[in-house]
Amino acid sequence: MPEELFEEQFFWTEEDIKKFPVLPEPVEAFDLQPEQSVKIRVSDWGLYQHLIHPTYPGAPPEKLTLALRVWLFPEYRPPRSPYYDIHQGHLIRILVPFLKTPDFRDYELEIIKHGEPPRAYFEVIPRKVA
Repeated sequence: MPEELFEEQFFWTEEDIKKFPVLPEPVEAFDLQPEQSVKIRVSDWGLYQHLIHPTYPGAPPEKLTLALRVWLFPEYRPPRSPYYDIHQGHLIRILVPFLKTPDFRDYELEIIKHGEPPRAYFEVIPRKVA
C-alpha cells in the first residue's frame, strides 16, 4: 500500500550528495506558503546535488544540498516549467521511498506545507488516479 511507504524515510550524507550529478539549469524551486497545498503527479524524477546560497540568519554563505527534480504530467505542471526542484530535506525523505515504487505514476500527491521555516514540515496524501 503506497500510504505505508510514507512511513519509511530516505536519508543521505554530504558524501552521498557529492555522488549525484549537478542539478541542471534552470532551477524551478518548489516552495509553498504555510498551510498552502498543491497537487502533483510525477512522470519521472531524479536526485541531484545543488550548491545553494541560504539567506536565513546565521546561514553559511553556501551549502551543498540534495535536490529532487520531479517531472510532472502536463496537467500538473507549473507555468514556467515541466518540473519542480524540491530542496526541502523533510519532503525529499518522504517522497523518495514512494517514487522508488513501480506504480508511482498512478498516484496524484497532495502536498501540504505546515508551519514556518525552519520548523516547517510537509504532509503528503497519495490518491490513486490510474
